[in-house]
Amino acid sequence: MIGEGATFERCPQHVVANLNGRLDGQSPVLTGAVVNGPNDASLFDEGLGDYSEGMRRCPPDGSDRYATFTGHGSRYVDDVRSWQTSEPALDFTALGAYALTLMSR
Repeated sequence: MIGEGATFERCPQHVVANLNGRLDGQSPVLTGAVVNGPNDASLFDEGLGDYSEGMRRCPPDGSDRYATFTGHGSRYVDDVRSWQTSEPALDFTALGAYALTLMSR
């Protein structure tokens, strides 16, 4: 969940977050959005593709901060071009909000 704790997605595959948000995890970020997480490594066989015109490079230094989560047939990439792992999903976000509500009781 973006904005929760100290370790969360910094580069979601989300147009508004990329154009208007911060790339270092500081506000404003897409707080509360939930991304997919690790996915089948074969989805990355053709790479991440190019940046679209006007898109800010994120991560700015091109590093793979979550390389340790890659393995056993899965991969996680915190990169604005990585829809496979970093695209916020409404169904995940709704489920996350529901789970937090249940935990607050």
